[in-house]
Amino acid sequence: MGRIRSLLFLTIVLGVSAKLPSDGAASFNVQVNNQTGSFGFFVDGAQWLTSGPVAVHLDGQWFKTDDQSLKLKSFSTSSGTDNFGAYQLSLLLWAAGGTPFSTYFRVYNDIEMIVFGQVFPQGANNTAVGDNSDVISAFPTLQKTSGTPLNYLTFFGCFAYPHLGHFDPASQVPGGASAGAPLVFFDANLRTVVFSPFNNFMVGVQTTSKALNTIAFGLQGLVKQVPNGFVHETVAIGGHSVNSALYTWGSALLTAGGKTRSSVNSDVVIQQLGYWTDNGAYYYYNTESDKNYEQTMVDTKLSLDASGLPVRNWQFDSWWYFKGNHSGVSLWEPRPDVFPDGFDYVQDKIPLPYTLHNRYFANNSTYLADYKFIVEDYCALPLDINLFLHIMGKAKAWGMVVYEQDWLITTYQEMQATQNDVYNAHTWLKAMGDAASQLNLTIQYCMPLPNHLLQSTTIQAVTQSRASNDYNPGNDQWKVGYTGMLLWSLGLMPFKDDFWTTSNQPNCPSSFAQCVEPNPVLQALVATLTAGPVGFSDAIGHTDTELVMRTSRADGLLLKADKPATPVDKVLLQFDFSSEPQLYEAWSSTTTLSGTTWTYVLGADLPTDVTLTPGDLGLPSGGSFVAWDFFANTTAPFDAGHPLVLKAAKQSVPVDFSYYTISPVLSNGWTIIGELSKFITVSPGRVSAAGTITNGVSISILAASKEVTTWGLLNANNVFVSMSCTGSTTITCTSSGCAC
Repeated sequence: MGRIRSLLFLTIVLGVSAKLPSDGAASFNVQVNNQTGSFGFFVDGAQWLTSGPVAVHLDGQWFKTDDQSLKLKSFSTSSGTDNFGAYQLSLLLWAAGGTPFSTYFRVYNDIEMIVFGQVFPQGANNTAVGDNSDVISAFPTLQKTSGTPLNYLTFFGCFAYPHLGHFDPASQVPGGASAGAPLVFFDANLRTVVFSPFNNFMVGVQTTSKALNTIAFGLQGLVKQVPNGFVHETVAIGGHSVNSALYTWGSALLTAGGKTRSSVNSDVVIQQLGYWTDNGAYYYYNTESDKNYEQTMVDTKLSLDASGLPVRNWQFDSWWYFKGNHSGVSLWEPRPDVFPDGFDYVQDKIPLPYTLHNRYFANNSTYLADYKFIVEDYCALPLDINLFLHIMGKAKAWGMVVYEQDWLITTYQEMQATQNDVYNAHTWLKAMGDAASQLNLTIQYCMPLPNHLLQSTTIQAVTQSRASNDYNPGNDQWKVGYTGMLLWSLGLMPFKDDFWTTSNQPNCPSSFAQCVEPNPVLQALVATLTAGPVGFSDAIGHTDTELVMRTSRADGLLLKADKPATPVDKVLLQFDFSSEPQLYEAWSSTTTLSGTTWTYVLGADLPTDVTLTPGDLGLPSGGSFVAWDFFANTTAPFDAGHPLVLKAAKQSVPVDFSYYTISPVLSNGWTIIGELSKFITVSPGRVSAAGTITNGVSISILAASKEVTTWGLLNANNVFVSMSCTGSTTITCTSSGCAC
């Protein structure tokens, strides 16, 4: 990995303080006491954090440095090189009674990264503390010092929801087995440090330890035994903004895990328009009157074909297979009352790639007799790759291309085996992922905890994950920008879940609070901005074809930006930290072609106005741009003297929102706004090249043979020009006019 430029430079200084320049940027120093192992974090000479005790729980008791029951036996230094480059290693050997325990700092010379390690040379027994929100081992431990005000961002619970707060000595930062990773500290200048486990993601945690009264990183508190030679690591990575630091951090995890980052082209479900039947869908455990699911799905496909909508993949949710105890899966094959003619018939009538849903395995599953499981009171944990090869192989023959593993939180939290052993949860997810890779399938995670998402950095087949709670008409699960930022940093494409495209769809499932969707346009827009799957879920005859086609080409290829829309860094500071802050939904994304960047900005349900300059969006602060209001179809200059103001919401139902394309004024004075009918006006799926020519611009268009596209530009005299073309072609516009 080459040098990463940022405002923070990470290094360790043993026994003394040193400030090392980073190309004129700020410096990040860690001062370590080689007599005690304690350390402090400094940024630009100001101390942000200090260490708490090093500690380990084994043989039924705590050994800690603060009461000297954990004794430092030796300290040494060395150097080496790995995939990240050259590093300096500082190793501390401890004695926990008669059991050795080691910690180390691995500091990289040319990148802003420190790895903190824990080593159990002879393992450890009787380690559990009986609480998965605590730890059995603690290094590093962190405490806030007086001085620089700090804020924190972390993620918690099912779907990894964001949690933002002001960090002070009394802060109780969410953590434990279900929360707290990564933990991001940032100051008023957006200087940022990201901490997280660097391996063992399913048992490695960050938490505010009850036993130690400090923020601690280590193995979670239900682990009963640690094997000989076991190594656990925590990483700290710095950056000049929250978005960039998270992306650098996620890239480091992907490098360590040997995984290639997913993209907008990773699989057909991410690439192309889909129809979904999961929770929130009109046909979620709901069929046409007096018809079974087989008939309903075929009728839906016929209706969509008649409307001309280019649906290119289809999702079947949990209603199609057999369930056993506690509603876990007993047999992952189609029920005869659902698909009486089987998947072969369905594939003949709906000849598309499928996403097939699965859940936790029942503790009376028919698969228990033939494959390796750990069986407990609520469900069973599969540890056998052959099970996944069997069920995925069958499903691939039915047309499956994406295996959707739902209820991840349930398998993890309802079982002891996933939490009291350092390997079981990892073995489960690896078996699933390896089977998918062998079969050339991909995986979508659903209902993940943060640790599942971090673990995905080691599993190539996982390309996407849900970024929000289940959709139901009228709920606010469109707020996916913050979790989307986490997913994108970890190399995953976010999925907003399904949505309705029209407001009123009578006789919807009785489990829904209402049969009214007040924000269909916002739902479709957000689905597009995630850059992940787009799956609508209307009743037959209730799809807004025009709205759906704002997301897609005529052949079903989704028109996306280069990456998911994520919160603008500036709004992370626009909170009232005196109380539980309301997250500001002000997001941006970009498309870059041949060095020219178009930016897309959404502001929705904002508590106050948000004022943005080009610099706030990562654009040249001295550049000239045009802001095009998508819904008002108006343009305005956007530069340092003409900021963009996203207005505070006046109402919440329907949600107040605004959406803009930010286009650069090109060197000859022209501005390409893009395709006026699409949410992403300049998408790599539509435009292969765009730029200046003599006295004008050219745009190379990718389209179906009879597809009509309409384009908007501003000429050098700031006059709006509109042009329509058919099929794949090149538009040229000069002072004399436009032609296809």
